Amino acid sequence: MEIPLRDYLSGHVLRTAMVLFEDALGPWVKEETEAHFHRTAPGESDRIAAEHEAALKAHADNTDALAARRVELARLNLLLSTSLNHEKQAVAREMTVVKDQVKKLEDAVQTPPVAPVPWWIEECRVFFGATVKPYVNASNHWDVHIIVVVMRGLLRDVFAQHMPDHFHAKELLRGILRVLSMRSTRAHRVAVVESDVLSALQQMTSVMKQCRCEPKAVAAMTDLLDKVKALVHRAGMEGDTVCAGPALSADEINAQRLYMTLSAWEQHCEAAIGSAVDGSGGGALCNERFERLAYENGTVVIASGLDTRWTKVLQDLKTELPTVAKARHWYVHSPFLFVNNDASVRIAIF
Repeated sequence: MEIPLRDYLSGHVLRTAMVLFEDALGPWVKEETEAHFHRTAPGESDRIAAEHEAALKAHADNTDALAARRVELARLNLLLSTSLNHEKQAVAREMTVVKDQVKKLEDAVQTPPVAPVPWWIEECRVFFGATVKPYVNASNHWDVHIIVVVMRGLLRDVFAQHMPDHFHAKELLRGILRVLSMRSTRAHRVAVVESDVLSALQQMTSVMKQCRCEPKAVAAMTDLLDKVKALVHRAGMEGDTVCAGPALSADEINAQRLYMTLSAWEQHCEAAIGSAVDGSGGGALCNERFERLAYENGTVVIASGLDTRWTKVLQDLKTELPTVAKARHWYVHSPFLFVNNDASVRIAIF
């Protein structure tokens, strides 16, 4: 399979580098952050655990009480049906009291206590907005964005301690911010060229060395960097802009094809539907200035001022575009391999 060099570097290589970086830095950042907050407030985790245990006990007690009140209500119902007329009023009053108790207990047990968020995770979530906060937890994979934002927020208190002096700490800060910048560039569909990929890999390698990541992980990133240097050098010397037959697994080929398909489809949309943001090029199918297609709310949002000829096209694609958005979200944000060509088929429909 022949792949244009730029597509290969901005697709497979950059994705591989991001995963290596995340796998090496993510667990280390978690461990260092958790250890720091345990040192600064050693009793906080125990307090949260005790509160959770108390909530679980209260929920269990309320569940038992609710069962008992329901049995009592059934007894009163039976008693009401067999009571004499002059006794019914007293039984009815008692039933009203029990019904109120049942209602309160039902409300109390409706939502069982959830496991508390670890205190150190709560401290990490301070640096994020509402959209990202749910993804910042102790068990999931931390991507480049989460890793860098946490490291930046806790640099002075946690991560600078691993540097020889504040000059090295500043160097680390610059490095992680450059890595984040590349991740954002890639995620927001800004064109990436060969030198951008080369620079990103150099920054990732530098950060991993500064943070004393596992030698095996550093070696893998260094090897990837050396291969990219060789490819870029050959392209410059020989004008070879095609990567012929790279050694990729079937899943990696699927991922690369998805990346290239998405890129080509996005470019096609922007060329066919209307003028680009800078006013250059584009077709004449849009009645208003076209502000690039966007991935929002789990689907693809396309220009609002489309010519009426496009109305039916978008209606037909209404159920397909969320699949495209989901595939793109997976490619940009997920560390796992892509094993389904469905999204490429959906994109081809357009």
